[in-house]
Amino acid sequence: MRTNYCGVFLKSELKIRKEKNSFFSLRAFSRFLGISPTALSQCINHKRNLSRTNIEKFCKVLGVDERAKKLFLQDVKRISNSDQKEEKVYADKESSGSGCF
Repeated sequence: MRTNYCGVFLKSELKIRKEKNSFFSLRAFSRFLGISPTALSQCINHKRNLSRTNIEKFCKVLGVDERAKKLFLQDVKRISNSDQKEEKVYADKESSGSGCF
């Protein structure tokens, strides 16, 4: 999956908080943000992007400005659109019989 900038941002925020308090965990950070630990972990590790709702939540909690929030939301749209294109290409290959099976 492509790099998602929400993940990069949240990973750096978590790192900063851990430097201030070595006992601060991903679970505590997710609770603070109001996002599930699984969703946060997968986002930070670039396995998936956060939903628009979760982006709205963390932006509000962390006081992210509107410009950055808009970029994060555009990133969700960009990744979603490119994933849909990849799925269509795979489905087309499968239906034409040129898949790997």
